[in-house]
Amino acid sequence: MAALTDALSDQEIGKTSALALGAEARTLASADPGVAATAVTELVDRYEEASTLAAKLAYLDALANS
Repeated sequence: MAALTDALSDQEIGKTSALALGAEARTLASADPGVAATAVTELVDRYEEASTLAAKLAYLDALANS
């Protein structure tokens, strides 16, 4: 999870990392709800801080993937 979270700010792979983080949150939801919630919170925070429509849409896609 840490590597995916760290990669969110990377211009080249940030969107892919966000999608993967959402998918990982979904996968971990039953096994480790705390970690899954942390990932979702990170995506929500990034969505709220996003300054462009493209960035907001990327985080919404990731949240839909969770």
